Amino acid sequence: GSSDGMEDASSEISKLIHRVETLEHHLDLMEGSKTYLSLCCSVVLDAIQDAISAIESSRLPEMTAEVRNLWAMAFQTSMRGYLWDEALRACVQFQLAEDGKETGDYLKRLILGMVEANALGKIVDMSLTVRESPTTTLGEDAGDDGEGASVTTGVDLFDLAAKIIEEAAYEHASTSLNSEKTQEDSLIANKDSPNYWGCLYTLHGSRGNWRQAAYAMDMCGKATANSVSSTTQTKPLTLSKTASKKIMDDASLSAQACVHAISNVEKPSHRYLLPPSPAAENSDPVPSESRLLTEEDLERRAARALALRMYSMDEYSPDSVGTILKSTSRDTIDSLAMLGYYDQAIEVAAGVSSKRNCCMPGGVDVFDDALKYILCTYLVPASTKFHGTMEEDTGGGLDRSMVAQIRTSSSACAILSSSDAVTASSANSTSWVSNRLSGKALQATMAMDLLKQYTSVYSMRCCGLALAVASAILQIEDGPSELPLWLKDFCVFGTIIADDKASGDGLFAQQASSNDNVTADPAGLMRLFIKHHQYGEACDVVVSLLSKRQKSHSQNAPSTRLPEKGNIDYVPYDLIDMLWNMIDSIINSPAASSSRASDDAKSQIKSLTVKRTRMENALEKHLESLRISEEGLKSARRLSSA
Repeated sequence: GSSDGMEDASSEISKLIHRVETLEHHLDLMEGSKTYLSLCCSVVLDAIQDAISAIESSRLPEMTAEVRNLWAMAFQTSMRGYLWDEALRACVQFQLAEDGKETGDYLKRLILGMVEANALGKIVDMSLTVRESPTTTLGEDAGDDGEGASVTTGVDLFDLAAKIIEEAAYEHASTSLNSEKTQEDSLIANKDSPNYWGCLYTLHGSRGNWRQAAYAMDMCGKATANSVSSTTQTKPLTLSKTASKKIMDDASLSAQACVHAISNVEKPSHRYLLPPSPAAENSDPVPSESRLLTEEDLERRAARALALRMYSMDEYSPDSVGTILKSTSRDTIDSLAMLGYYDQAIEVAAGVSSKRNCCMPGGVDVFDDALKYILCTYLVPASTKFHGTMEEDTGGGLDRSMVAQIRTSSSACAILSSSDAVTASSANSTSWVSNRLSGKALQATMAMDLLKQYTSVYSMRCCGLALAVASAILQIEDGPSELPLWLKDFCVFGTIIADDKASGDGLFAQQASSNDNVTADPAGLMRLFIKHHQYGEACDVVVSLLSKRQKSHSQNAPSTRLPEKGNIDYVPYDLIDMLWNMIDSIINSPAASSSRASDDAKSQIKSLTVKRTRMENALEKHLESLRISEEGLKSARRLSSA
């Protein structure tokens, strides 16, 4: 009777297994249907479960191998239908081999399959739990009662998933670098490949392990940059616009995500990334930096990556993304400024300066030098009506509008500073849309407004910025014959608008700001005008400064400014004498007094004479005020010593 029962059970099990195989065969026909595939897989899984239940109920030892095969079939069916919970259950219930290698392979296939299917949410949900897995197979390690014992141990899926995804990311990077395919073929093949680093970032972020998340994005950025620069080809690789855009997007996104992750670390003293150990560095397929990266380093890298991404989207940028990503800081600043991305160029320059802890190699302030180069080389020519194109820079007859770039830089500069001068300057942007100017004239007007903003904001940091801008304007061939009024006022008084608050204390002395940087240099402006043979403008500097002092005399009496307390007024009498003599030689020259002189020349001589006379009158009044104030100084000294 018992043998007949065993035969009946064996026959029933054979029928159930045959039903599973038949359903599996029909499942292949539904492979292309995403709508019904998961439903059909569920039907197959029910059939597999019926077969397994029948085998376990029969307690036939020879059927142990069939149970293992059925769980393997259940895992494969669950993977085909994207039924992740059922696949995980099949992995846990799958009978362990002696070394456990088979089970580990199935778990790895499950995790990587979820990554390839972009099931990040499911990975995070499954990783937040600890699963129980059996450590014995059915019928083995029987206890005293002869029944199969089942001891369970905890499996932390978070650590397991993180390890599997990290290994897959390194393996993918190593395969890409060592592949015999051309670099272009590799990039095209990797276009739709799983984003292992992004999954690892999401996984660590879900647990609050922000430093590990930052490491993942750091390696993602390095792998992206290395994928387009590891080739030994001498000719830069040109990719399609779609592939180039993806690479630049990945590089920028990884840098921004790395900064975001490291900023979420609770303790500020722990916001850094350590370099890899020598052993790990030798086996690492992705080259890493050999120095510690602080939060400031990561912020600078993110700003540069964002600027390069914007630069790569410009129609006139190089076609090779490898060239863009591997460009030096100097080349990056030059390229950004040439295409009108002034704000991004200045931000990269600020990052280079802060990276050197504001040191001055060779006595040169890196940021000061870079900012003057950006403004004087590119923005100043763009601020004139007939120098707003790139014809001279590229040599290819390129003429493009930079109105959008200038407007963006102006808005960023207005946000950077809340000073009245900058706010008033940026307010003029509302009239740009309605202003009926030609393309070049509109661009020049906007560029001049932006130049005014930058000069006002950065003169406190960069010594002699206004004077350098003035020199660049005067050096332009066929450019404006005189400086803008706001720039002259800034060089003379240190403010955009020379109002009554600009008393002119110190007169021609260089006026320093709170951080000891010079903002006003009237004597330097005089020398600049003399160098460019604009003697009348030099006279106007003397008149405006001395006249401003005389107007403020009633409010700030000379008796309140004692030399022994540092209140010293400087007047470059030798420079004024030299200017007077130059004008005198021009007026008394034979060409000026000749009857053949043109009307234009005579008009210029007359104007020069009038301006020199005004300068003489201003000097006489100044000297008279000095004589009158002597008694006041004596009284002030007596009151001060009392």
